[in-house]
Amino acid sequence: MAESVSTPNRRTLLTGLAATPVVALPAVAGSLAGHSDELGRLIEAHKEARRIWLAALKRADAVVRPEIPSGLGHQLDDPSLTRNIAKAVLRAHYNRERKLVMEFEWWDADLARAAREKLDARELEYLANADRIFDEDDRAHEEERAAHAGETEALLALAAYPVRSLEEARRKAAYLLDEDLQDCLPVRGVAEQLLRSFVSADV
Repeated sequence: MAESVSTPNRRTLLTGLAATPVVALPAVAGSLAGHSDELGRLIEAHKEARRIWLAALKRADAVVRPEIPSGLGHQLDDPSLTRNIAKAVLRAHYNRERKLVMEFEWWDADLARAAREKLDARELEYLANADRIFDEDDRAHEEERAAHAGETEALLALAAYPVRSLEEARRKAAYLLDEDLQDCLPVRGVAEQLLRSFVSADV
């Protein structure tokens, strides 16, 4: 297991970098006008990836698996139910209802048969509805996982970018230390890449 690193110490170091002159990173001699703003591009790429992820996260949180209607006047509301268990429970409820109908078969066979057919059709309908509910939940969370992976990739690319000047060092640190990004530094590999990008920068 990799040795854990103290994020607060690194955060303190980077906060100082963003706010005060850093003797260890002298400014580049001359102008950077001829260079493309790769740092700006990486920052914008991360902003967009993060926007996409947060939107997907909001959708996934909204699709908290709702109660699953049974079609029999009650709902399955146990949040620990898996798709297969929920459908098995629904089938058990419908089998119980069919047994109750059979008790009246001696009294009116046609009525009992019609009731069974209605139960069969309703069972299929509500089993399909349960699948739809679980499919929607799975889809929302899969989209969130994919968006999170994209945000993490953009974050690591930004963290690894080797700054070329004191000004870039400050821009990079200021962006990553924004309070809206307070969850970024603890992401595995980000703090290490960030510090390495300052230490190994050719400035």
